[in-house]
Amino acid sequence: MRRKRILALFAMLSTLAAASASAQAPAGLINKAVEAYNAGDLARAALLFYEVRMTDTVAGNRAQAEYYLGQSLFKMGMYQSALAYFNAVFVAGPAHPYYLKGGEGLINVAKALRDDTLIPSQINKYYNSQEFAGMDPMALSRINFYVGLLLYRQEKYGESLAFLGAVDPKSSIYAKALFLQAIIHTRLGVRYNLAGQEAQTQQEYDQAIKLFEQILDLSGHTKSRATRALATYEDIQRLWQLCTLNLARSYYGKGDYAKAVVYYARIPRFSQDWADALFEIGWSFYMRQEYGKSLGALHTLHSPRFSDLFHPESWILKATIYFQVCLYDESKAALAYFKDHYESQLPDLKAIATDASLTNEQYASLLLRDQLEASDPMSKVPLMIRKAILANPRVENFRHFLRSLDKEAKAIADTSEWKGSRLAEELSGVVTVQRNLLEKTAGGFVKTNLIQTFQTIQGFVGHAKMIQLEIITRERGLLKANLSIKAEERGKLAPRPHVPDETWNYWPFRQEYWEDELGFFQYTVRRACPEGQQ
Repeated sequence: MRRKRILALFAMLSTLAAASASAQAPAGLINKAVEAYNAGDLARAALLFYEVRMTDTVAGNRAQAEYYLGQSLFKMGMYQSALAYFNAVFVAGPAHPYYLKGGEGLINVAKALRDDTLIPSQINKYYNSQEFAGMDPMALSRINFYVGLLLYRQEKYGESLAFLGAVDPKSSIYAKALFLQAIIHTRLGVRYNLAGQEAQTQQEYDQAIKLFEQILDLSGHTKSRATRALATYEDIQRLWQLCTLNLARSYYGKGDYAKAVVYYARIPRFSQDWADALFEIGWSFYMRQEYGKSLGALHTLHSPRFSDLFHPESWILKATIYFQVCLYDESKAALAYFKDHYESQLPDLKAIATDASLTNEQYASLLLRDQLEASDPMSKVPLMIRKAILANPRVENFRHFLRSLDKEAKAIADTSEWKGSRLAEELSGVVTVQRNLLEKTAGGFVKTNLIQTFQTIQGFVGHAKMIQLEIITRERGLLKANLSIKAEERGKLAPRPHVPDETWNYWPFRQEYWEDELGFFQYTVRRACPEGQQ
């Protein structure tokens, strides 16, 4: 049903010509429209092009007016309105003289609105590789990227790689295409790993590493080449940062935990990726049985700086480390924190996520409103979870889209030349329909994320119960062996961590955090397991 409604929006203005008056437009009206367009009088040009499109009996004039009406609106910043006319041109097919231009117009609107879903879906539906060969190469590259992104989200990885691989290296979107190809190979690596296919796993991760390094090499590792890359490729600086993080993840996936640690350590302190890097380097140290370093990374992650961060698995990892070294009280304490701060949220979270009385528009308020009133159902979503959802990069796209629609609605109402015109009425309708659709789409996004968050916590509850059961079993074993269950009466302290130089200090932690120390903690771990037990 949702797909039908989306397509109905695209089709809405495509049928206007059929309902138009049959009277011929005044002679030379198309020329007046073109003159106004060339003179930069876009509001008047749009009104004249609209009249030609609706009334002119000459098909060529109507086709020209349809495309340039879209262009006029686009230049006025009325992107959603322009979309309707570009789409009418595009879906008419190759028979329309402005067919390829219409496709380019759609891509320009997608970029302006940050729409990587709706418009790409439409282009993918009408994709014509033979006709598109005549399109501007840079526009075609962006189309191929958006279609590749769409197919990636549908997990059609083979098809996605084909479209992404067709992006021109000269295109500003080229680095993004390389990055998405690399991410696909990491996803395939995970898939093959779960299937126990080691050779294919290594092959996919190796290909991902090659692509991540290729993106980093766009900088040439020199200031001059890096400057050119910054001017050429979209979001290249952010991509360089993400490549470092994902190189670490790829080496982790390969089982090369030493190299993973190297790349995780390159993530700058206090950067937007640092929290993820701390958690993931914690796992890398754990896999190397460097438990003191793993706990040190978690110590920073659990500091007040990240107090509102959603990281339930970090407490499961902490409990697991302490269990491995038979420090059962410490393991129980980590599990207790997880239960109090995450498992306890499940009843409320489930009630909100599965409330059949809530509409998508109500769910959307979590994304689209800066402040939630107490009466708003979304105000009941725990702050930690709300922040986690808002941190998704797609959220800003939703908000940008909404702001653009609100701005466009006001611009339509304020354009004096259009007062009382059918054009203003039609455009207002287009924006209203799209805004309603956006709210429903954003609401669906929120609901899906709430359900996924519930399932994530629930999954870790299962892990926590397994650890608790193992602790009980171990403690019973100690009692049967006439051994104390108190850790201080078993085992010895591990050697003090190596102190690299005079800039490092060693002292007991007394519940104080200093900003310059974050990221540099390392624990001394007591190994309290009986001899012969892991």
